Amino acid sequence: PLLLWGIEHPKGEGDDPKSVERGARAIANAHLITGAVGVVGWGKIVSVFWTEYGVDVTSIWTGVWVDADPAVKFMTIDALVLFLAVVLYIGAENLADALFALILFPVVGPASCSVVLWGRERLKIARTAAALKVDNGKKES
Repeated sequence: PLLLWGIEHPKGEGDDPKSVERGARAIANAHLITGAVGVVGWGKIVSVFWTEYGVDVTSIWTGVWVDADPAVKFMTIDALVLFLAVVLYIGAENLADALFALILFPVVGPASCSVVLWGRERLKIARTAAALKVDNGKKES
């Protein structure tokens, strides 16, 4: 992406509301798929933790940090940093969305970010559809 940063698309391509709507719909579908996969993964993680540790938070902490192999510690840090990076990305545009992702986290895990990003794209689709209706109304008048 950095290599293509300075390249602009030709004028007239992708600027119309229909193209924006198609792009937003494609991105929304991608977020929906990643969210579904994330919810399934989160469910598996919760079931494994429930089976192994029950509700004992101290045992969980010991298992993933205190007595864990270096690889497990690295994966724990990596997962947290990646999740927080996506939350910061969301928060850079809308703080309320980032807070919603954090609140939703206990329910659907990291898929909470996909849910929020999916909602953003659905909002973009609705706004574009409304703009198209307004434009069509002006053309008919």
